Amino acid sequence: MVERFKCYNCFCLFSKEDMIDECCPECNTKHLLKKMCEMDTGVCKCAEDAKPSVILCPVCKDPVCPNDFSHDVVGVSRVTGLEL
Repeated sequence: MVERFKCYNCFCLFSKEDMIDECCPECNTKHLLKKMCEMDTGVCKCAEDAKPSVILCPVCKDPVCPNDFSHDVVGVSRVTGLEL
């Protein structure tokens, strides 16, 4: 399986082969890269901005969108308002 990465500076998706000196090929950022889980679809395509719940990825255990397994979600506590 090809290793995929996501840049959280310019939000582009790319493979390890596309990297230039361990940097994003689009914006040359190094510190905002994250290796993507094999289940990650890349971008959430849901129409809603907020979901009442998220599920955990069976592979990496990170929170994911229950509709399309996108890992671009953030859990927020309804009690404290802090990210989970």
